Amino acid sequence: MGAQDAPKATLGRLTWSLPDRPGRRLPRARDPGFRVDSGAVNGVIVGAALVRDGKLLAQQRAWPPGHAGQWELPGGRVEDGESEAFALARECSEELDVVIEVGARVGEDVPLPGGKVLRIYAAKLVSPGEEPRAVEHRAVRWLGPDDLDDVDWLPADRLLLPAFRELLN
Repeated sequence: MGAQDAPKATLGRLTWSLPDRPGRRLPRARDPGFRVDSGAVNGVIVGAALVRDGKLLAQQRAWPPGHAGQWELPGGRVEDGESEAFALARECSEELDVVIEVGARVGEDVPLPGGKVLRIYAAKLVSPGEEPRAVEHRAVRWLGPDDLDDVDWLPADRLLLPAFRELLN
C-alpha cells in the first residue's frame, strides 16, 4: 500500500497517514511537520472520556507509588506547541495504542497542584473494534454508570464523576 493509500486519521484540522500495524503510532509533537502553533496552553493536563457501548474507559496507574493502583482517564500533559486535542490523541496512542477522535469538553476544569488544570474531552475510538490495551498502566477497564464507584479514582477524576455519569446517560 502506498502512502497515498494509507489509512488516515483526522484531528480537528490535522490529518495524517496512519502507519500499518505493527508498530503504528501517531505523530509526536517533536516530530518534524507535526508541530501545532495555535491552541497551545501550558499547565494543562487533558483526559479522554472514551465511551463505547455505554461504558467509560478507565486505566489503573502503575506509578508513582503514592497513586499506584488508583484509576484515571487516559491522557496527560499538553506539550509546548501542541493543541489540547492533539496532545490527547498523542497520549491515547502512547498509553492505549489506539487512535481516537476528540469531541466536546466534559465537565469543568479541575484545579491541580502547581497551578495546572485538568480538562476532560469526550472521545471515541476511530476503529470501534480495536481494543485499548494497558501500555503504561496496570490495567484498563470499561465502566458502566453503576461501576463508577467501584474503583479508587485519583482525586481530580473523582471530582468529575457526576459529569462522567451524565455523559453515560
